[in-house]
Amino acid sequence: MKYLDLSLNYFNGSIPLQLGNLSSLQYLNLSLNLGFEVGNLKWLSNLPNLKHLDLSEISLYEVKDWFHFIGRLSKLSTLTLSFCYLSPPTLSSLSHINASSSLVSVHLDHNELTSSIFPWLFNSSSSLLFLDLSWNEINGSIPDSFGKMNTLLHLNLADNHLEHEILKSFGNLCHLQTLDLSTNNLEGELAFIHNLSSCARFSTKSLKLSGNRFAGQLPDFSIFPSLKALDLAHN
Repeated sequence: MKYLDLSLNYFNGSIPLQLGNLSSLQYLNLSLNLGFEVGNLKWLSNLPNLKHLDLSEISLYEVKDWFHFIGRLSKLSTLTLSFCYLSPPTLSSLSHINASSSLVSVHLDHNELTSSIFPWLFNSSSSLLFLDLSWNEINGSIPDSFGKMNTLLHLNLADNHLEHEILKSFGNLCHLQTLDLSTNNLEGELAFIHNLSSCARFSTKSLKLSGNRFAGQLPDFSIFPSLKALDLAHN
């Protein structure tokens, strides 16, 4: 079996460990089964061919080492763990653990993650296209290392506790199509938009920067000919 979708059902109790016997599985979706109980994810280690994993809205609160087993899935390209009550990894536990090197799309929104998730992500695939970390507990500055994720098309860091100014390294995201930084505590001049214009001016379609503390004159947004949506409310 290569494809298994059991999403949106009424399963309860523990996730069957026998799923680990499906060694040929490439697609697994168990999302929206709120009654599932998960004590560990060791069974994932037996699914070396897994490319798509969706456990959204299944509580992983008790699985403190979730990132360890996800990182072992060397072929994983799409990871969706939204609304999973994910605990933030500690920096010491990440010292020898990388994210899957093949990741293209990562959805970790609506969890309890902090900035300690960044080292794990920055060691992931150099071809990451979609990253959603919205609705977490991430604080501090946006790391300069985001500038090295220059394949990103969609980046969502909304509804966190990010602070300070946006770094010039964002200007390296040359293929960025959507950027959502809304509802944080970011500040500084809106002129940082011109950093994006250096190479992402033709790709950028949506900029959501509402609910921050940006100031200064409005930039000339006409430099983004593909821009379809712009939100600067509540600044």
